[in-house]
Amino acid sequence: MAQGSRPSFIALSRKQTPRLTLWLSHVLLLPLLLTLFLSGMQIARANHPNSLAHYFGAWLPQGQVHLWHQISALVLVAAIVSYIIYQLLWGRFKRLVIAKQISGGNKFFRIGIAVSLLCLAGSVASGLAIYLLPVRPAWLNQIHPLLAWFTLGAGLLHVFTALVVRGLLNSGRFLLPQGSLGWRGTAVFSFAAVVSVVLWSVSATQYPRLLMVKIHQPLSLDGEGRNPLWSQAPALKVRTSNGANMPGGVTDIEIRALHDGQSGYFLLRWADATRSLTHLPLQKTAEGWKVLQSSALNADENQFYEDKFALMISRSGQFAGAGATHLGTKPHGERPGSASGRGLHYTLDGSITDVWHWKAVRTGTSIGQADDNYFGAPRPSKSEYKRYTAGYQKDLDCEHLVRWENNDALLKPECGGFVSNWREYSDDIVQPLRLPKSASVLKRMGSPNLDPELSDVGSWWLNWEDTEKYNPDNDHFPLGTVIPSVLSLGPLSQGRGDVSAKASWNHGFWTLELKRSLMAPDEYDLPLETGMYLWLSAFNHSQTRHSYHLQPLRLELQL
Repeated sequence: MAQGSRPSFIALSRKQTPRLTLWLSHVLLLPLLLTLFLSGMQIARANHPNSLAHYFGAWLPQGQVHLWHQISALVLVAAIVSYIIYQLLWGRFKRLVIAKQISGGNKFFRIGIAVSLLCLAGSVASGLAIYLLPVRPAWLNQIHPLLAWFTLGAGLLHVFTALVVRGLLNSGRFLLPQGSLGWRGTAVFSFAAVVSVVLWSVSATQYPRLLMVKIHQPLSLDGEGRNPLWSQAPALKVRTSNGANMPGGVTDIEIRALHDGQSGYFLLRWADATRSLTHLPLQKTAEGWKVLQSSALNADENQFYEDKFALMISRSGQFAGAGATHLGTKPHGERPGSASGRGLHYTLDGSITDVWHWKAVRTGTSIGQADDNYFGAPRPSKSEYKRYTAGYQKDLDCEHLVRWENNDALLKPECGGFVSNWREYSDDIVQPLRLPKSASVLKRMGSPNLDPELSDVGSWWLNWEDTEKYNPDNDHFPLGTVIPSVLSLGPLSQGRGDVSAKASWNHGFWTLELKRSLMAPDEYDLPLETGMYLWLSAFNHSQTRHSYHLQPLRLELQL
């Protein structure tokens, strides 16, 4: 556009604005914003079941989406910083004035640009706050995706007004490289690349440090953290987000760590308004025994499920789960997707992450352990639901814990662990594997409470020796009777039983103590040593929708 042909929105210079600068700002910015928006939609789809993004799953990027979102955001921040420096070098900021006398369609063009920039600034600022602040207000998690939608709308408004005001031909010229960038422009865009690398390097190394203090005697677990030795360990608070059934999806987890030269100990505490132990219970109806659930077959049960906690150890500090989190309906090519369609855990480089999965009923209050699992290369699952879990696998265990012959179960007593109280689960109505030997066995459960918003009382599992094989002729329990679905066989043996656990719930908080050898007990474990990274997740009566944090903790052992 020739100088003086019409009033300009921004007067950058007395000379014509360099076309190459405009070209770079559009051609580089658009792919970044598109990547950020689409990857953000996939993250929102995984976190929020009622998100609008849920309807676009097949068209959204899949795989390590958090990583792509992070890289694109860092490049965008670097580009913004570099553009500001570019304008300062040319002395143009003092000329960034909005013309007062502009009429016609140009007014809407200015509004489109202004609104786009404001929304973009809000998106960048809220995203940086989520990324950088270890403890941040819960509303940030709601406002960030909202600002992203506003940015998209404002961007579309900008494109529309550009076409109306300037026309298709003139607007299209911004996509054609013209003119020269000059040494200042070349230096600044090179600086942008350097800033991106620096931001990436800093973000990948500056993690909160968890000091594992050395004590000179073993520590006994009581599940309440009362041992005075815990006072020697500094507490570190981690804010986790996007958990189901949590206020704003947020819960803060406090962690302390000790070691005695042989074993490592962790003390964890997090808020949970209810003590939830009712795990997919069975209720007798006129049609038969019914599994009480809302979405268990889709691996997305958020009502009739136990509280859980997961601690993951990794050698990698890669953002958002050490490279083991892959979002999407089918993130691993032709392999099956997850039952929920939200994503899968697995690694691509042959490495493993060590996952200690405490389950309040199945391993916690029943046998005093956390299930020792891992994320590794994708392979068929051993889940009782026969669903595909990719790299989420159990540590070494007895082969064929349960095998079926003549409609009965033969168990290896030395295995321990737990099994679900049904032979096959494909619908709500099932045939129980076992029934209590007498109604008195159910007294340990107390009065059954099936409201997920209220705390459970009693014990919600059945010891194997207190049950007998199901026989319709002996099923004399009245309609409405509720029995647990968890059959406990005693402590886990072999690799799955490496982690001891004790826990208690009091006044709206879970307290959990974990213990394991500092050395890796088997091939699917990782050692507890300086330089390892930790990740924490809480489940509030939810099957898979746990809270999480994006940056890990870096473990440091006191010598």
